[in-house]
Amino acid sequence: MDNMELLIFLLENFPQEKANMIHHHFKYSERINRLFYEDYIRYMELSDFANYKLKALKRIEVGEELQDQLMKKYPGYKDFSTYSIQILAWKNKIQNKRRKKDITRNETVN
Repeated sequence: MDNMELLIFLLENFPQEKANMIHHHFKYSERINRLFYEDYIRYMELSDFANYKLKALKRIEVGEELQDQLMKKYPGYKDFSTYSIQILAWKNKIQNKRRKKDITRNETVN
């Protein structure tokens, strides 16, 4: 997704202020994401989310020679073509209620 595509997507899915904030972070953040597609899969599998969908949005073609080089350099990884993903995740409603209760209890104790 280029910057304009990202902004349009965000504006379609979030209030304008939040969409602008997220877009600004992605466009100007000094943090570089060095995670692989497989890392996101593992994180979601280990998460407390009740359900999730992870989708590769953009991919580039990786030649066989480069694929072999990258697999040697980064053992355990195979997907070097995905560079844009979308994650949709849902919390379990019971977990949400428990979490809110825990937060309230902690706030009253402190």
